[in-house]
Amino acid sequence: MKKIAITGVNKQDRIVLTHALSYLTGYDIVRQTAYPIQAIKYGWNNELEKCNWQELFLYVLASFTERIETEQQCEQYISNGSVFNELADMEAIVDLSACSKREKKEQKFMIAGMEQIITEYAVKEYDCVIHISNNQQDGNALSANIDINLVKLTENCEKVYLINRESAVTDILEKIITNPKVSPQSALERAKQEIVK
Repeated sequence: MKKIAITGVNKQDRIVLTHALSYLTGYDIVRQTAYPIQAIKYGWNNELEKCNWQELFLYVLASFTERIETEQQCEQYISNGSVFNELADMEAIVDLSACSKREKKEQKFMIAGMEQIITEYAVKEYDCVIHISNNQQDGNALSANIDINLVKLTENCEKVYLINRESAVTDILEKIITNPKVSPQSALERAKQEIVK
């Protein structure tokens, strides 16, 4: 597998797994541009959850465009966040927002269009998707909605691996990577040490 996408609500878990896979394969990492950087660049609200839906739509579009430009320059890579994460964030925020019926209909139409484009790209581009399930049971409705959206968005991809509390991450990594440069356990420990620093 030459093009691997990592999805999940918890950013730190995604970063650790992305780095571990990079150590295993030697592939480059395509990083997700942090929302605050995009917000400054385009003059949006400083907090993603407080954006209006037009800003959210522009955020998803800008992130998607930036990511595909980067991914198309690489023959093999690990994509942190993949093209799915920003869309899942937007859908969850919009779902929890209050607005008129007309505006809700408009939002659903725009989201459906973006979803189709993003899903088509992902199905053609990614050899596999690894989804890190939201293990936090903190009652956070936004996190739960994002996780549900990510699972829904990845269901058309050919190979999807789910990592949850019960999963043995090293076993999943052994299934995905056939000729690792180091052992999965070593790669995970090295990634955790570097990220925690």
